[in-house]
Amino acid sequence: MKKTLISILTSVFVFMSGISIQADTTTKIFKDLKVNPSQGSIKVGDEFTYSVEGFEFDTALTPDLVGQQKGALMFEFFSESMDSSIELQSIEFPKTQFVTDEGETYGTLFTVMNFEQSDGFDVTTWLSDPQYKVTTRDQYVNASSNFTKNGFRVYVRPTHEGSDYGIYDKTYKSMKSEGPIKFNYKVVGDGHSANNKPNPYFVFMASSPETGFPKENAFGYTYFADYSINREIVEPYNSSDRSISIKYTIKNTGAYPVTRINLYENSEGFIPQGGDWNSDSAPIYFKQVKKENAYELINPGEHVEFVEKFILDENYNQPSYTFTGGLYTNNDFARRTPAEDLTVNFEVQKYKVKFIVNGGSEVAPYLNVSKDSLINVPSSIKEGYKLLGWYKDELLSERWDFTTDRVTSDTTLYAKWEKLPVAEKYDVTFNSNGGTIVENQLQLTAGSKINKPLNPSREGFIFKGWYQDSALTSEWNFDTDLVSSNITLYAKWEKLPVAEKYDVIFNSNGGTIVESQLQLTAGSKVSKPLDPSKGGYTFAGWYQDSALTKQWDFDTDLVTENITLYAKWNKISIEENKYNVTFESNGGSQVDPQVGIKEGNLVIKPFDPKREGFQFDGWYRDADLKKPWNFDTDTVEENMTLYAKWIEVKPEIVKPDPSKPNPVLPSTGLDNNYIGVSMLLVSGAIILAMSKKKRKEIK
Repeated sequence: MKKTLISILTSVFVFMSGISIQADTTTKIFKDLKVNPSQGSIKVGDEFTYSVEGFEFDTALTPDLVGQQKGALMFEFFSESMDSSIELQSIEFPKTQFVTDEGETYGTLFTVMNFEQSDGFDVTTWLSDPQYKVTTRDQYVNASSNFTKNGFRVYVRPTHEGSDYGIYDKTYKSMKSEGPIKFNYKVVGDGHSANNKPNPYFVFMASSPETGFPKENAFGYTYFADYSINREIVEPYNSSDRSISIKYTIKNTGAYPVTRINLYENSEGFIPQGGDWNSDSAPIYFKQVKKENAYELINPGEHVEFVEKFILDENYNQPSYTFTGGLYTNNDFARRTPAEDLTVNFEVQKYKVKFIVNGGSEVAPYLNVSKDSLINVPSSIKEGYKLLGWYKDELLSERWDFTTDRVTSDTTLYAKWEKLPVAEKYDVTFNSNGGTIVENQLQLTAGSKINKPLNPSREGFIFKGWYQDSALTSEWNFDTDLVSSNITLYAKWEKLPVAEKYDVIFNSNGGTIVESQLQLTAGSKVSKPLDPSKGGYTFAGWYQDSALTKQWDFDTDLVTENITLYAKWNKISIEENKYNVTFESNGGSQVDPQVGIKEGNLVIKPFDPKREGFQFDGWYRDADLKKPWNFDTDTVEENMTLYAKWIEVKPEIVKPDPSKPNPVLPSTGLDNNYIGVSMLLVSGAIILAMSKKKRKEIK
């Protein structure tokens, strides 16, 4: 679809439609309305944007129900029937909300229509959809041929989510938008305006609507141009007058004429000369590229050139300087076009400054000092003298002023000194009057203070200060008194009263002995001794009486008389220990363990275990069966295991007596084999009976 063409010079008016405001008011609904272009210059094929910001209000409004769109806020755009190089491509709407006096929030319905109120379409930005994307509505709208060259309107109304109608029965205290409304354009034509002026530009116009007809306010020009700038040094740097001349060439490389061009330079070293240079805020200097009283017109493929003279700042002392300027269109310096930097190398005259110190400490010479430069004040010291300054001649008649005098040649400066008066020196002697020695302070300058020494000490006395006389009548004040002659200071002492002495005896009440503390000074504290010990008891402190009712506090109680302190003891309650005894039968029948046996008690002797083919031989306290346990005397002292000892039992074999022949049984008619078996069974029974009898005897 063919895009709507909009003229080079397009006016956009923003006003209210159907808002109930009294006719005589002058309240501005959109107080901060702004229109910002995305760039300052354009050419064919460029895409650029105008952003309308501040399209919001905080004044209570009640939409009127009059009119087809019923109280919507409205933008109105006009298009003239003329050739244009600018096409509106699309409009982008931000998420916008209305807020009522009751605090309710509503989304916004944007309706775009031509002036005939037909062929419109809606765009809704919902409160609940942060991406502004819905199935049937999109916040990005393509402009189409539905809009006539007479222009179109955009209506803005509060609405419910999902509704295509406005909400008119509320009073709205504010409207807020999250970003600008964007009008996206593209440069597609030849760039000539309706009256074929040779300085084509596109201007966006809007207003802050009031009652009645709004006043038009123009916002930022966007120019059609491609241009370049070149600098060339035509007169090299002249060290005598510190000047340089540069030729500027500005060429139009685009398809349209160029005008309203301004040149600027960042002049922190070279200062431009000539009355047509201006500076709102140095070091930026600028001038119009003009012919006589009008801006210079540069047609496509043409260029203009001119020469400018610059003078090097007298404080600049570097070996080179770089020009960093460029061009900008009309008054929009923020959208400037920088030129390629131009660096100027020049020889700056250098000089040496030498210092004659006249007996003072040496001062290194200043080398490579640029012509007309100021120099720093050097420092030199001469004992007993004060430096009065540096002079240009040996006779010290013309002083060098470091704030104004500049180096113009190799220079020698001479130090001038003034002798300081010799200060008197005095000795201070300290007489301790029987106290510890205090070191004297010698050769103190007249008018100085004496450093206060550490106080001396003297047994049986307390130090009371230093005095200027032996009679101790005039005390020396170390903070204010000054030395004016040799002087002796005398220590003053005050005798301490003889303190009473007392003895402190410790009665341990059966505990270990605690050494007494003798000859303690009255009013002093008793040193707390190590706690005594007593078997079966815990120490509970020292008491002032044998009844142990008043405890002595070593932190606060003071000695006022001879005193005995008594130890208090608490008997330790011993909880009986209990142990478990287990029985290891070593292959015999199981014997139950005995648990909870009190320490020192006997173990109850269990029934003997049984083991086939063995005879039980007692319980032992070790696995090696070397220490038998005596159930009558041995007592339990810990958890333990008793081990069973066994003796293997072997059957007795009866050997036949050769002196007694075997009796011959009469023949019974039985087979001899049966007789032999019977005899063997009888013999086995006899042996088994005898074995059981022997076991009983062993038990």
